Amino acid sequence: MKKLGKQQTKNKFGQYFTPEIVADFMIGLANLMPDSKILEPSCGQGVFLDLFQKKGFENITAYEIDTELATKFSNVRYESFVTANIKEKYDLIIGNPPYIRWKNLEDNLKQELATNPLWNKYCNSLCDYLYIFILKSIELLNDNGQLIFVCPEYWMNTTHSISLRNYMVANGYFEIDWLLENDKLSCKNAHFGCLFNANPANLYINWAAAMQIQFHVCDLDQTFKGTREQWAREYLKHFITQAKKRADDMIKKFVKPFEKYIK
Repeated sequence: MKKLGKQQTKNKFGQYFTPEIVADFMIGLANLMPDSKILEPSCGQGVFLDLFQKKGFENITAYEIDTELATKFSNVRYESFVTANIKEKYDLIIGNPPYIRWKNLEDNLKQELATNPLWNKYCNSLCDYLYIFILKSIELLNDNGQLIFVCPEYWMNTTHSISLRNYMVANGYFEIDWLLENDKLSCKNAHFGCLFNANPANLYINWAAAMQIQFHVCDLDQTFKGTREQWAREYLKHFITQAKKRADDMIKKFVKPFEKYIK
């Protein structure tokens, strides 16, 4: 019966505890100074806190809604990150936030969101509880701060996540650098920066096999001085030029050689 109770609590709070190897990898992505201000908005069992302590970082604040977790740490505030009145800004916000679909949320969590300005502006009843953690965390970042979360990928492509993605574009961008080694894809870098200052001509556009356009934003020139409208126009010109080239290349390589077989 105890085991069932713990499982019910886990589902209630959307808890999925992070393996130490994953947490250590995520910390390794961050650009930190010894005095960097760090926030963990849903610390769970405290795996990130433990690793930060071992690495000598002391300026850490953590939130946790479950009072049975991370009890050995003195810097944990046992209250909801969603409703906490946080005035400080942070250099790094990191963690494994809860993922709970609206229909599975407890009534008290729904009530929290119902009065939350960020949720009401950017989310709806199809959105996941995760979204408020992303939105509020971005609001709490210092300039050039970093947000590193492990989370499902559906917010990147679902229709009801458009407002969240637009918010992220308007407030900066996230970048993930991947490297293929020995048939394994590994993440080498991830950071948050300002997209609209970048020179549109430096954006790399990859024409994916699924005929979708994917953008890799890396080492961008941050000297573009035009307005956002000018940036969008220049970007569109660059996009069209590159898309046409990719389309022509695909026709040449994958259409023309086979046309003779269908005549």
